[in-house]
Parts: sequence; C-alpha cells; structure tokens
Amino acid sequence: MVCFLFFSTLALIVDMVVAHVVQPAAGMNVKVADLDRSKVDEHVTATHQMTVTGLLMDIIPKTLVSPSATSRPSCCWCWAPPPPRRHCLR
Repeated sequence: MVCFLFFSTLALIVDMVVAHVVQPAAGMNVKVADLDRSKVDEHVTATHQMTVTGLLMDIIPKTLVSPSATSRPSCCWCWAPPPPRRHCLR
C-alpha cells in the first residue's frame, strides 16, 4: 500500500512538473465569445437523451475497426490499431 501511494504521488508530481514546463494548449489563443454555442447545445441535448442501456451498448463497438474508422469517439479506444512505428535507420 505504501509503495502504491508513493508511486502515485510521484506520478502526480512528475505530471504537474511536465505540464508546467510544456504548457499544453498555451498558444491556442481561443476566444470563448467566438465559439459556436450550437455545437455545445447539440452535445448537451444528446447527453441528456442517453439512457443507461444506450450507454452500455455504445461501449461495445459494432465491428473490430469501427472505433478507428469513425470520427465518433468510443469508450473502447483499446480496439483501435496502434499507430505505425517509425524506424530511424542511420
């Protein structure tokens, strides 16, 4: 238990340091006033219409490649094939 707590805390500290140094999305310069509010409303409406059965049926992909072939995010991202490896031959 102590080992788990130590390494979990260490991972959190490393993540905080990396996020502070790298600063992801720092250069995006997104203006909230310019965002399309209708797209957000579509997602909120779809979320409110989701049932427990629909959620459970969405977890299981329809085919083996459907999570990677469609633009819709899926809970089963583990079924997607890994990206191609790039070998550096020198």
